[in-house]
Amino acid sequence: MRLRWSASRLLAAEKRFRRVRGCKLMTSLIESLDTADAVILAQPEAA
Repeated sequence: MRLRWSASRLLAAEKRFRRVRGCKLMTSLIESLDTADAVILAQPEAA
Protein backbone atom coordinates (compact mmCIF):
# COMPACT_ATOMS: atom_id res chain seq x y z
CA MET A 1 0.00 0.00 0.00
CA ARG A 2 2.90 2.36 0.75
CA LEU A 3 4.31 1.74 -2.70
CA ARG A 4 0.97 2.66 -4.22
CA TRP A 5 0.79 5.91 -2.23
CA SER A 6 4.33 6.92 -3.06
CA ALA A 7 3.74 6.17 -6.74
CA SER A 8 0.61 8.33 -6.77
CA ARG A 9 2.51 11.17 -5.05
CA LEU A 10 5.31 10.95 -7.62
CA LEU A 11 2.81 11.06 -10.46
CA ALA A 12 1.18 14.14 -8.91
CA ALA A 13 4.56 15.85 -8.41
CA GLU A 14 5.65 15.01 -11.96
CA LYS A 15 3.32 17.69 -13.31
CA ARG A 16 5.40 20.33 -11.54
CA PHE A 17 8.78 19.09 -12.79
CA ARG A 18 10.56 21.25 -15.32
CA ARG A 19 12.73 20.16 -18.18
CA VAL A 20 16.43 20.85 -17.79
CA ARG A 21 17.65 23.52 -20.18
CA GLY A 22 20.06 22.11 -22.71
CA CYS A 23 18.97 18.53 -22.14
CA LYS A 24 19.32 17.89 -25.88
CA LEU A 25 23.01 18.76 -25.60
CA MET A 26 23.61 16.32 -22.74
CA THR A 27 24.96 13.58 -25.04
CA SER A 28 27.44 16.04 -26.54
CA LEU A 29 28.56 17.07 -23.06
CA ILE A 30 29.07 13.45 -22.00
CA GLU A 31 31.12 12.71 -25.11
CA SER A 32 33.29 15.79 -24.51
CA LEU A 33 33.88 14.82 -20.89
CA ASP A 34 34.78 11.27 -21.88
CA THR A 35 37.28 12.58 -24.43
CA ALA A 36 38.83 14.97 -21.92
CA ASP A 37 39.02 12.17 -19.35
CA ALA A 38 40.77 9.89 -21.84
CA VAL A 39 43.33 12.63 -22.64
CA ILE A 40 44.05 13.19 -18.95
CA LEU A 41 44.43 9.47 -18.28
CA ALA A 42 46.75 9.05 -21.25
CA GLN A 43 49.23 11.61 -19.88
CA PRO A 44 52.10 10.21 -17.82
CA GLU A 45 52.09 11.12 -14.16
CA ALA A 46 54.32 14.02 -13.21
CA ALA A 47 55.71 13.10 -9.84
